Amino acid sequence: MQLARLEYNMTGGERANNSTESADGGKDFVNLEDRGNTLFVRIRRADGGSVPVLIPQEVFEVHFALAEEGTTLAQAYLAHQKSINAKALELDPSGSLYSDSFPMHLGVGDFE
Repeated sequence: MQLARLEYNMTGGERANNSTESADGGKDFVNLEDRGNTLFVRIRRADGGSVPVLIPQEVFEVHFALAEEGTTLAQAYLAHQKSINAKALELDPSGSLYSDSFPMHLGVGDFE
């Protein structure tokens, strides 16, 4: 299975990207990868660091009404990124608990 790596510009347009990170200071995330049934996002912190987060499709289906056929996890994240980012930053306020080899896993229970 091939992973789709997407970078979003400020207008929300997608384009394929072979790099793993983007340095666009206007976004609230550094990296966004739609992995089919899981979304990986690196959420930007105010201090310039970031928190790596994995979010399964089930979270988007249960809490963010992902039912529309053709909507990707990346599109669902962009539509709800404010509340998703707030939850991730609430769970890791220091930005030091998670790494690429041990990312935060946001589950259905985190949004109840």
